[in-house]
Amino acid sequence: MRTLKSINGIKNSKGVTLVELIIALAILNIVLAAAYNFFSFGNNSFIIGSNQSNVQRDIRTVSFFITKEVRNATEFVLLDTPDTPFESEYEYIWIDGATIKHIESGLETNKAICSILGDDSYFTLEQLSNGKNIINFIIKGQEGNQTNELNSGILLNNLNNLSEITDPKKVIRYKGPSS
Repeated sequence: MRTLKSINGIKNSKGVTLVELIIALAILNIVLAAAYNFFSFGNNSFIIGSNQSNVQRDIRTVSFFITKEVRNATEFVLLDTPDTPFESEYEYIWIDGATIKHIESGLETNKAICSILGDDSYFTLEQLSNGKNIINFIIKGQEGNQTNELNSGILLNNLNNLSEITDPKKVIRYKGPSS
């Protein structure tokens, strides 16, 4: 008999009231809003980290390339603009807008294309007290809202007593050891 009464009790239940439904929906909205904010924060953090990683990678690539090319140069000059036409016995590295360009034997290659800030990137030449020379450079990059800057110096192994150039320059003209 008890089972019959409990079945009758179910038949007579009135269901969910409007107030209960509104409270349940309000709680569900709070939980969903918190979950969305958590997801959105995580996604934005990932995008920012990814952009910063890309900028750092591009700037490091440019720095390694410049270092490898210029360290053992046998002739070296900093210029404001590349020679026109290019002198085929020299190699050139220069900042052209948002691109680092390279000319080897009169043939242009885009060795390192990245979103650098060309107006804020440049080269200078410093002479140490022992007569050795260092080329200093600053390369700034940007992707999205992420900006990064690399300041570096390269000791020129085969060149001594070059005159200092403190004015920012955009072009390196050089001869490599095998040129």
